[in-house]
Amino acid sequence: MASSLFFSRDGFKAARRLGTLVALGAAVIACGGDSDDAAPAVTEAPVTTPAPAAAPTPGYGAPASTEAVSVADHVVVTEGFSFSPASLTIAVGETVEFQIGAGHNLVWSCSGDALTGTATRTFDEPGTYSYCCTNHEGMSGLIIVE
Repeated sequence: MASSLFFSRDGFKAARRLGTLVALGAAVIACGGDSDDAAPAVTEAPVTTPAPAAAPTPGYGAPASTEAVSVADHVVVTEGFSFSPASLTIAVGETVEFQIGAGHNLVWSCSGDALTGTATRTFDEPGTYSYCCTNHEGMSGLIIVE
């Protein structure tokens, strides 16, 4: 009986309508319909890979760097309420960089002009060089040049 309905004129129309409805439903699903809940389209930014750093050309030096480079042989920093290291023994001709933190200063022999920020000094004469922070009593350091 079902086969006779399919081959009849009414059965053919019904099958054709059913096929049209299925195709229309598939199109609505594929297009996302007109629902307000549909997810927004996502676009991705192109991915770029940075080029590897160029090797220095012999005789021309390395490419310029944006980072500060210390030329000092030694570094003294303020840590809390002390200099670190508090005592440093160096050779004649060596350079010391002093990194003086906020709220501190460095005064040679605890009298004279105060240095702040970052300062460097090359020690060309043997001897003992004392310094202190005049903002904090007892905060002092010593450089021994041999």
